[in-house]
Amino acid sequence: MRTSNGITYDELALEQNINQILSNKKDAYMLNDFFTDEKIVKALNENDFDTIFSEWKSKSSAYNISTGFLAEILIASDIDFLPYISEIENSIFYENHSDWLLSIIIPSNIQYIGKYAFSYCKSLASIIIPNKVTSIGEYAFNNCPSLTSITIPDSVTSIGEAAFYECSSLTSITIPDSVISIGGEAFSYCESLKSITIPNKVTAIDERTFNHCESLEHITIPDSVISIGNRAFYYCESLKAIKIPNSVTSIGGAAFYRCSSLTSIIIPENITAINNEAFSYCESLKYITIPNKVTRVGKYAFYSCSSLTSVTISGSVTYIDTYCFYECPNLKEITYLGTRSQWKKIKKRPAWCDYPIEVNCTDGVLKYENK
Repeated sequence: MRTSNGITYDELALEQNINQILSNKKDAYMLNDFFTDEKIVKALNENDFDTIFSEWKSKSSAYNISTGFLAEILIASDIDFLPYISEIENSIFYENHSDWLLSIIIPSNIQYIGKYAFSYCKSLASIIIPNKVTSIGEYAFNNCPSLTSITIPDSVTSIGEAAFYECSSLTSITIPDSVISIGGEAFSYCESLKSITIPNKVTAIDERTFNHCESLEHITIPDSVISIGNRAFYYCESLKAIKIPNSVTSIGGAAFYRCSSLTSIIIPENITAINNEAFSYCESLKYITIPNKVTRVGKYAFYSCSSLTSVTISGSVTYIDTYCFYECPNLKEITYLGTRSQWKKIKKRPAWCDYPIEVNCTDGVLKYENK
């Protein structure tokens, strides 16, 4: 174990990694068209990076670390390179460094963490993000299974797509109110994440943002959110209850698919459609009210909601699709807020329901002897 410039790493693993790189020149890339492999190797042999850094600094306007090769050499040499950089660029620690990088304190002058910057750093357990960082790029910490917690500073305004994808040991994360956008799949397969609060400037929960967060029990959604994307909470099997604000006008297909612990949910009054598979396999869901502006209930919308006993449908609904209430054996009756004549005019696709059911309309009861 060795520490250098805020980076903790396995010395033996790193030495082996560097020796392999130095023996293969095709892996020695250039930085800003200035650092050649010959210059870096020469500086490594002479333990003198100050000279080439001074030369680089006088010629380059972008002080970024952009190649894994350079990062390895600098870390191995204990050279204080951190004051020279302002960005961690794409893929700098991607995959090849997964065996030796254990923890890192990102220097205080860093403003941007690029795409795939720490992707597949499978031994990375700890990281501190400084308060000048404004953006975390796509897949920045993708597949860092040893990372258990992370605090995002209030300088950050955007979290990229799949930024923390498959950080399977991540149990907690603090997202500051400064964040205005969270990319799709940002926390997909964070299987240990238990609770999260969406900041009050975020307007959308994109597709698969919390897909397969199987330990997620609690989430707070602010009034700023207007849309929940497809499969946003897909397979969140520990989620028991969720309050969706009335600001939400769209809930995507399979958004709550197999949220098997979800016992109740209030669909916002501004929703106009229940999309396909939106609540399929919500096996603990007991009751649901479809609000006044909904006109369409999609395929498999409540498929296999085996605990569902009460459904209220507004008079605005004009279309109920195939298998909507299929495999809901405990659903014996539906309350329809319209007349029998209105109910009969609703276009109901074949097999919308497969068990005997009564529809209680405002002027009487209709019975369906489904088998």
